[in-house]
Amino acid sequence: MTLSTRQRHFTKVLGQLLIHMYEQGDEATLGDVWRSNDRLMCPHAPEKSHTYQELLAYNGRSKVSGEGPHYMRLAADILLWTGGVLVTVGEPYRPYGEWWEHQGGKWGGRFGVKPADYSERVGWDPSHFEWPL
Repeated sequence: MTLSTRQRHFTKVLGQLLIHMYEQGDEATLGDVWRSNDRLMCPHAPEKSHTYQELLAYNGRSKVSGEGPHYMRLAADILLWTGGVLVTVGEPYRPYGEWWEHQGGKWGGRFGVKPADYSERVGWDPSHFEWPL
């Protein structure tokens, strides 16, 4: 399957996930979907440029320092809203993460968790939904 085909399939299943969230009574907003690998200049350090992903990693907002699935247009961060309130913990994402995995995707709620603990813990990036290469 080509990258383009995977990207289009990811987009289709992502749309289905969003509809599923709304059908369950929740709402969503999109966080990062595509991350450019363009070099960005910092006005406080004009002698050096960084990619957005490098800045996220440097600031502790990502554990990926290189080009990850967002760069490949195969990942999205979805902010979950329940009852009009932004969800800030991982557990409410579980049914959506498991639904996503059932479709063939990879859910960030598994990151940093041993498979034996999947039913008890949610990993460090529950808002992350990606499609495998």
